Amino acid sequence: MAKQPKKTDTKPFAIALNHEMIYADKILKFGIGPSVCRLEIGNETSNENVISHTLAFSTAHFLDAIEHIYETINTEEAKTKLKKNLQDLLDRIDEE
Repeated sequence: MAKQPKKTDTKPFAIALNHEMIYADKILKFGIGPSVCRLEIGNETSNENVISHTLAFSTAHFLDAIEHIYETINTEEAKTKLKKNLQDLLDRIDEE
């Protein structure tokens, strides 16, 4: 069966007043169920992994996001841009 095209969300984005960006070294724990999945993110120290935040998503939206991420990074344009950015970083390191 052919895959159905996805609906495109054309609504504009707004940033909430209490929006904050979170940095994490890595995903430390992951759980998935039929309706909800969970990512626990945090930072690594020399002795332990410290979970700083837990993100819960609907499983359906999480799986859609994974598919979108895969499709986005698997394009030639994305691969070329990533290679260029990495080469630029290596060039800057060599200059120092």
